Amino acid sequence: MGQSMGATATLIAASSKELKNKIPVTILWVPDPKSNVRVASEKIYEEGGQKYYGKFWVEVKEMNFLDNLKEYQGKVHLVYGEFDLYVDKRDRKKIIDIIKKRKDEYMILKGQNHSLWRFDIAQKVYEKEIDFLGRYF
Repeated sequence: MGQSMGATATLIAASSKELKNKIPVTILWVPDPKSNVRVASEKIYEEGGQKYYGKFWVEVKEMNFLDNLKEYQGKVHLVYGEFDLYVDKRDRKKIIDIIKKRKDEYMILKGQNHSLWRFDIAQKVYEKEIDFLGRYF
């Protein structure tokens, strides 16, 4: 499971040669296949109390998320906010189209942004994810 660039990294890792066919499901919350954030690889950044090297963003951005999503053999559950301010609408559409073609599941959270979802909506997402995981484990 991953959220935002972490979701992008999760899918890329699950598709890697070392893990290929070993991760049966992934939960992707608001993956960003082409973040426009400009960072320096060697610098440490902080966002919402979480520290990370810029290198993380650079490496994930260089991987081809869309191709990895098409090739990933496991099941996927995808979540986006209807009004995501960080992930370009065209990129979200491309990802959702791939999810539909794969016959995987997705949720669009009405009226919600990138990840600061209303409590009641977040609870519904958690319930859906528990159900999703329960079907495969």
